[in-house]
This record gives sequence, C-alpha cells and structure tokens, in this order.
Amino acid sequence: MHICCLLFVRSSMCSYVSQHCIWLCALHC
Repeated sequence: MHICCLLFVRSSMCSYVSQHCIWLCALHC
C-alpha cells in the first residue's frame, strides 16, 4: 500500500469506513 493511502486510511474521516477508503485509495493512488 502506498504511503498516501496509509495516511488516507488512517485519517479520522475513514475510521468507520476503512474498507471503502482503501477502495478509494486504489483509485487515487
């Protein structure tokens, strides 16, 4: 996983939808 993705998934916004954020990360990173 890219560093930018780790930061995105670790953000408070994604704490309750981590799987969704990981999916978004795949699109953006």
